[in-house]
Amino acid sequence: MKAKNSIRFFMLLMVCAPLLSASGIGLPAPADGGTKEISLTLHESMLMAIKNNFDIQIEKSRPIIAEQDVGIASSEFDLTLFGKANHSSSRTPSTSAFADPDVVESNIDTLSVGVRQKLTPGTSYELSLESIRSDTNSTFAGIDPEYRNQLTLSLTQPLLKGLGSTINTTDIAIARNTKEISQSALELKVMEVLTKVREAYWDMVYLDGELKVRKESLELADDFLKRIRLQVEVGVMAPLEIANAKAIVAVREEELIGIRESIANNQDALKALLNMKNALPGSRVTLLPLDEPATGPTDANIERLRESAYADRPDYRQAEVDLDNKERLVRKYKNELLPSLDLNASLTLKGVRGTGRPFIDFNTGLPRTSSFAGSAGDSFGDATKGKYYDIDVGLEAAYPLSNRQARKRVAKGQLEYDIAAMNLRRVKQSIDVELFRALREVEAAEQAIEASRAARVLAEKKLDAETRKFEVGSSTSFAVLEFQKDLAAEKSKEIKAVTDRLKAIAHLELATGAVLNKNNIEIEFMDQ
Repeated sequence: MKAKNSIRFFMLLMVCAPLLSASGIGLPAPADGGTKEISLTLHESMLMAIKNNFDIQIEKSRPIIAEQDVGIASSEFDLTLFGKANHSSSRTPSTSAFADPDVVESNIDTLSVGVRQKLTPGTSYELSLESIRSDTNSTFAGIDPEYRNQLTLSLTQPLLKGLGSTINTTDIAIARNTKEISQSALELKVMEVLTKVREAYWDMVYLDGELKVRKESLELADDFLKRIRLQVEVGVMAPLEIANAKAIVAVREEELIGIRESIANNQDALKALLNMKNALPGSRVTLLPLDEPATGPTDANIERLRESAYADRPDYRQAEVDLDNKERLVRKYKNELLPSLDLNASLTLKGVRGTGRPFIDFNTGLPRTSSFAGSAGDSFGDATKGKYYDIDVGLEAAYPLSNRQARKRVAKGQLEYDIAAMNLRRVKQSIDVELFRALREVEAAEQAIEASRAARVLAEKKLDAETRKFEVGSSTSFAVLEFQKDLAAEKSKEIKAVTDRLKAIAHLELATGAVLNKNNIEIEFMDQ
């Protein structure tokens, strides 16, 4: 799986404030309520869409959410600090003939602190220090008060189920993969929106050109109508010719109305994509394209384009990462089929000291004092020196007799893996289909440019010839007007063919995942 080196974590790189200011973007609408014009290059339009488009803004939040899931999954291995303080008192009657006094009173104060943690191999440990102070009124207590300190390290190590870093970090790996999927989804959304921006931009260029063609066609019809009127006035032509010319003028005026409606719709579509506060859909702001349609060679090497698409298409990376997630889950579920076999071990270092009480030795009749007389610090020192200790080692096993949950999880996980593998093949096939379609679209547009250019040149020659014939009385006004109509149609076809080629190139770049690279736009993800 190949990912872009520039992608770290999250935030879109926007470096165009001076550029946008220079183009007039962000300026307030005119106070007099008149129409305002904003000139835009295609690159400026794309950057503005990245900054403001609603779909992109929504998608930008998903990697941030996914980053939180990575932290949640990693928290399983966080270090935990714990502590406890406790006081207990008791007053207990004794029936023993040797009891002194008959009612024994005692107080116990306990303070314990420690840390516990689970490690990625599956090992769990706990290290704790417990300090106990107790006192009693019993005359048989050798030391009173008594201080006990215990330093305990306990370990649990799975030997079958739950063994290994790969198994125990599955949720973290899946969370990271899910974050990568969300980043790829953001990339894909940016590419899709930018492709729509390019389509709308070139449609705007086409409609502006179409408007000029239709205006020229109307002007030609108007001029021709004036010439016909002059010839009718001198008696060269019949008055019926004026009616025919007027009808043509009315048709061309109607065509202008339709073009203006298409321009208004295109303006609203582009404004919605750019989502500028001072140029919202329906506003009296007109967007003007600065870029002219350009021509140039197109890479048509299908194998190179396919290789690029598999490497750069975000949806292909998403499918690969999703397959990796499903594989990790199957591995984890299969591990859960194993019985539990855990090694448990603990080491406790102990120390006990206290204020010594003299007592009579029953053997010698002489007074004695406990050898553990000392302070609380002495008790802690004994514990750290390891003079007194407890060691405990054992094995603990468990296995559900039916183990249905684990078996069903494995079956479910395997099915999901198979679906993810099939989805990867489906995405690959879809990329091939989109790529072939985009290449054919580019090829057809390039052929249309050549054909429409030749047809336009021919229409110009025909109109010129028919006009000369009309001037010497060898043709009719109807024929001239029809040739004018044909020329306008061929000019429109040529403009549309040129802009269609640029839209086809945009579709090809989307199909190969090269939208960002080809347009010098970088998405950079920052640490949260």
